[in-house]
Amino acid sequence: MIGERRLMGRRVATVIGRRRHLQVLTGLMDTTGNIGSLLLLRGDTGAGKTSLVGTARRVWTRQGARVLTVDTDQPSQPLTLDLVIESLRDQLDHVTDPEFAERVAVAAQMRDRLRHSTEPQLLALVHTISVALSRLVAIQRTVLVIDDADRVSSITRPAFALLLQNARAAGCAVVVTTGFRRAGCSFLHQLVDTADDVLDVEPLDGEDAHQLLARALPVDNAAIDPGLEGALRAALGGLYGNPGTVLTTVRSLAEQGRLRVIDEHLCLVRPEETIRLDEDHELTARVRAAGPDAESLAATAATVPGLRVDDLPVISEVIGADLDSAGHALDRLVGDGVLRLDAAGRLAFPVPALAATLRSRGGPEAARDRHRSFAEVLRRRSRRGVAVDRARLADHVAAAGPVLPWPDAADLLVTEADSRRNSQPLSAMTWYAAALERLTATDPRWWHVFRWVTRLQFGLGRYQELSATTRAAVPMLRALAGPDTGRGDRVAAPGPADDLFDISIRWLFAAMQQQRAHEVDEVLGLLEEVWGDTSWGPRIAKSCALMLRGRLHAAVAVERRALRTSGELAGDHGTGELVVTGLEAMALTTALAGDRRSYEWAWSRLREDRAADGQDVPTRDQLRDAALLVDYATAFGLVLGDRYAPPVDGPLPGYQLLIAHYHSGDWDRALSLARSLEAAADGEDTPPLHLVRVFAAEMCSERGEFDRAWAWLERIPATTVCGHYLAWVRCGLLHRTGDVVAADVIGWQNYHRHRQAGYLALAPLLTRLTDQASRQGDEDGARRGLAELERLDDEVGSPGTRQSVLLMRGLVEGDVAALDEGLRMARARGDQPSVARALLIKAGVAPDQRQWLREFHQVCERLHGDGGRGHLIELMRGMGLSPVRVRTRRPDFSDLELRIIDLVSDGRTNRQIAVTVGVSEKTVESRLTRLFSRTGCRSRTELAAARIEGRLSGGSDPRTDHPSTPRLGEAVPT
Repeated sequence: MIGERRLMGRRVATVIGRRRHLQVLTGLMDTTGNIGSLLLLRGDTGAGKTSLVGTARRVWTRQGARVLTVDTDQPSQPLTLDLVIESLRDQLDHVTDPEFAERVAVAAQMRDRLRHSTEPQLLALVHTISVALSRLVAIQRTVLVIDDADRVSSITRPAFALLLQNARAAGCAVVVTTGFRRAGCSFLHQLVDTADDVLDVEPLDGEDAHQLLARALPVDNAAIDPGLEGALRAALGGLYGNPGTVLTTVRSLAEQGRLRVIDEHLCLVRPEETIRLDEDHELTARVRAAGPDAESLAATAATVPGLRVDDLPVISEVIGADLDSAGHALDRLVGDGVLRLDAAGRLAFPVPALAATLRSRGGPEAARDRHRSFAEVLRRRSRRGVAVDRARLADHVAAAGPVLPWPDAADLLVTEADSRRNSQPLSAMTWYAAALERLTATDPRWWHVFRWVTRLQFGLGRYQELSATTRAAVPMLRALAGPDTGRGDRVAAPGPADDLFDISIRWLFAAMQQQRAHEVDEVLGLLEEVWGDTSWGPRIAKSCALMLRGRLHAAVAVERRALRTSGELAGDHGTGELVVTGLEAMALTTALAGDRRSYEWAWSRLREDRAADGQDVPTRDQLRDAALLVDYATAFGLVLGDRYAPPVDGPLPGYQLLIAHYHSGDWDRALSLARSLEAAADGEDTPPLHLVRVFAAEMCSERGEFDRAWAWLERIPATTVCGHYLAWVRCGLLHRTGDVVAADVIGWQNYHRHRQAGYLALAPLLTRLTDQASRQGDEDGARRGLAELERLDDEVGSPGTRQSVLLMRGLVEGDVAALDEGLRMARARGDQPSVARALLIKAGVAPDQRQWLREFHQVCERLHGDGGRGHLIELMRGMGLSPVRVRTRRPDFSDLELRIIDLVSDGRTNRQIAVTVGVSEKTVESRLTRLFSRTGCRSRTELAAARIEGRLSGGSDPRTDHPSTPRLGEAVPT
């Protein structure tokens, strides 16, 4: 199962994008008379040759031809000739010609005598078969199809080549299918020279490849998420357009449970896992056929990236082959397209999914064994006096893990990490982490290694790894603290005391990056146990715990007490390389939850502190806006500057990018990212993921796709700390679906509840309540919302709240100057949703609607993508604006086809269209196919665009003006 939908296992129509090939094949019967021809159809396994020939066979049959098919991929003596005879014998039931029957019988008798054949005898048999074919052609036009001719045995090839020429001379249309390459096979070159025409079946590309993937999906009525398509493209390389490969790979992903329907799109689950080819794929078969040395070499190259041709002596030792054998194996793999050499001589896989398949054989243990072999070979070479790259040796030792029982392995790893932690921090981090696994807490090197690995993990944004490393070391960290003083705290041991404090704060910071409240509690417990609860470190941890649980007022109060009671604003512990100072923590907290005076006090103090040290000061408005959006990644970056490494994992970077796409108006990418984050979460539930769902629901709601919007909201738990944003979207959804009273009541209830709890990011909700009241003609409600919005702006003082006030003044009071300033701010901030709303308001108050409607439509085209056409019209009517009509000739489409085009433009799926217009889904599919053919459109997107722009003309009735979506150059005001 995928989600809650049934796997369909549909057959892929692999003739997609093969129209030219099909025309050539079916054209073989267009000539008059029995004029023979020989066509060579070349393509890799899975390229669709069989489907092409199968489709052509049906056409040939309708044209009155007889089709004989010979599949060479099966055992036979004497191979292909024997199969041709059997194919002829099958015709005896349909051909009542004595001469033909006699020739077939003679051929069968010769075949039975030729089990141990010689070449002259085979040539005699070819002559007899050729005479039988000639008689069959005289009776009825005949096509002879030879599948997989490159599999013909070397013994039979001369006779087989002669048979093909004789068949052509007899008047047969001969179609021979082969692969592109076979190492050392000159037979293919002979076929190319003999053929009248060579037709290459290359992988599909562009829209054809997309259509292929859509038909390969194992779920009906689900669109393709761009993330899934991108992952398949990256994994399959040039095979992405190979129908057979795409079909088997998608089926394999479904069987592995890695496909899931999210937001009516099929998405890839666990995207960090590699996509593999099936073991019976043609490429894996080539690896096996190349021999054991080549198979071992390929598996080694897949496991150890970055190997070069120059490494072949080492590789040969690792795989246990002599250098010549390893060289021949490499040549064979390159010749068969398994490997390629880049300009620098590195070994690379043209199809990364093949590397993933080879890497997975034997599991992690096999990979560790290969690294162990490399490490041992390099060590032996070093002892023989051969120069060895110690960094590469350290890489293999680290990857080998405990399977490599060298007593000096930890020494090597620590020495290399110490020497390269400034120049190669990522490698040093990996080596330190591997050394830490080999050291006990009593080893004098343990503290040094632990301190540096956590520092590097922090500096590289590896916060999940930092959390895991620190949590595992908590017992050792507690042991480093001194005995209890009797006053409820402990005195840290003098040696690592400062570092221990810094490590604890780094752990706290990592827990905040991942939004894990329970982990913040663990850090708080460690800090209080070691230093008590009076210093600023434990208080910052307590503030973070309160913040993650939505107790914002309490979090700010704790920060204030910490700054008042701490002797130093930079903290009373640490090495001086603190993760975050008390002032920085206060600025971050008050930016999220403090009123204007608290925030500006903290920000001004931070500015003074930074100025004294000659440091950059974060932009006040940017910090406030980022914090109100709960965009911690941007807020941390603004405050900490170069000390902050954006997280490379966890939910924060994805949410940060989604917010950027949302405001820039790239909603298609934003929704695709939301689905990818949902799929990658794999059951984990965090506040950033809740916010991702909120904004995904908002975009679907704005597009008029209400069921999808509700589905996103249903994934958010009722206890989420982002309830103020949840209320914003729910309020809009209720209003748009007609439940106006509930939208108003629930919206105001949520506003007051979150206002009392200390939430300040309430401008979107208030703006929505004000806007909805205005559209309902509720002047009192609109003025109430505006007044509350102005009070919120006085307290918050952010650019976002100020912009909302200005826009709503323009809407409620008709204040054109305020509206223009709000529009200017929205444009300057890159806030495209607000720009669209401001333009629509402007069109309602400006003397000339055309300019503003034109720009409004341009912005909305990006926001709404392929869908939402009807919703845009509803928005305009809600503002008292007339949907524009496009004057076109009436298309020569039926009413049903026009209705289908409109629903496609609204972004409906085939199933939704079928339900709406009352026909079967198959009827919708066939009508769309005809519409694509008649209009020249290649996709639903192009069809919708043509409809919206009034380009679907060509009918014979110019009298009718057909309503359409606004074509803004011809706007008609009310």
